[in-house]
Amino acid sequence: MIEITINNNLAIKNSYIEKIKSIANILDKFIKEYEDLNFKVNIVITNNNGIKYINGKFRNINETTDVLSFPMLENHNGKLIYEQYEIEPKKNELFLGDIIISYERAIEQAREYNHSYEREVAFLLTHGMLHLLGYDHDTISRERKMREKQEILLNLEGYGR
Repeated sequence: MIEITINNNLAIKNSYIEKIKSIANILDKFIKEYEDLNFKVNIVITNNNGIKYINGKFRNINETTDVLSFPMLENHNGKLIYEQYEIEPKKNELFLGDIIISYERAIEQAREYNHSYEREVAFLLTHGMLHLLGYDHDTISRERKMREKQEILLNLEGYGR
């Protein structure tokens, strides 16, 4: 199970926040191999200036972006390595990491790609969550695998292309 905490710094409508939670909860289907654990994820909704600041501070890239992921667990070829981390004993829970989404950038990209804002946020959230779960797009084969997982998840929620 994944517990989601959303920091809505911009007072975005509750209906959008509920959609974000809905997308995040479906990720349980991709963590079946970790059925003995519960994961916690923090999602921050910010604006272009906020994400640019975070990108500069933590990645030394002074640019706006759409989504950032900060995994807290190590992984090897998409498999989480968590044995050396402290597990919260009462809930058998591990903190998976943070996802930061630029609300403004999501709106811009939704217009650019000619789809809804919700679809764009669903894409960004899914992309970020998969990074936290150890997926990456640093090689062609890993990118293909990650895209396949993204499309499956987006289609399940009705956000397919």
